[in-house]
Amino acid sequence: MMTRKKFIKLSGIAAIAVGSGYTVGKLIDNPKNKHYSVYCFLPSDEKIITEVVRAFTTTVKCNSTPIINADDDYKYMLQKLVRPHKQTSFSNSGSVSYSVKPLNKHVNSDIIVSDTNKSIYSLKNDFTDELMTIRSMLYGTEANIFFTAVYKQSNNLSSLFSSNQKEIVIENKNGTFDKIPLNSTYKNVKVDGPQGETEIEINNGLVKVTKSTCRHKLCEKSQYATNIGDVIACAPNKVLIRIEEV
Repeated sequence: MMTRKKFIKLSGIAAIAVGSGYTVGKLIDNPKNKHYSVYCFLPSDEKIITEVVRAFTTTVKCNSTPIINADDDYKYMLQKLVRPHKQTSFSNSGSVSYSVKPLNKHVNSDIIVSDTNKSIYSLKNDFTDELMTIRSMLYGTEANIFFTAVYKQSNNLSSLFSSNQKEIVIENKNGTFDKIPLNSTYKNVKVDGPQGETEIEINNGLVKVTKSTCRHKLCEKSQYATNIGDVIACAPNKVLIRIEEV
């Protein structure tokens, strides 16, 4: 059976993009919006969380006041961690957001990193010394929270063409697997990963992993993704699913 991705390539990218609701801004040669994102399955360890925030902050060099989506304890911790950076000379514009969500099952700790040019960082080629240090701290630990740190910087031209529509960005270790309008319906989108296929269902504004090959199947047990910024991550199979504004 021909996959949706192959069909798009054979049918002509521009024609299908317009027909699928992609904006004109997607079809002209504009610089991409910049982003740098860290997705972590972490133990509730303030020292480890501190190291993650420090590595993230020194990479993005942004002095914006972050948006924090977490319960009071984690929110207070993060506010303490990011406050010292307000005194630095960081000058990048953009937005920073942190999120902490409890996991309903303990899983192996892990970290996934993504940026504008690399959908999922390779452990061998892309991880910095700081990230490798964090991974060594995570070795042998079990996670009970899902922690995300996201930096975004939009260029002015692309924002002029914003349609306020939502799309699903699916990424695996090979790069961007597909981008699909959120209001679409696909019963079985299969994404390859090192452990096999991750199967995704998209149903009129709701995205869910229906089948995975990872041990704990946490991605299957995740809630539906539906809002901008929602993320479903499968660390073992190196698959990221997130909702973005077109």
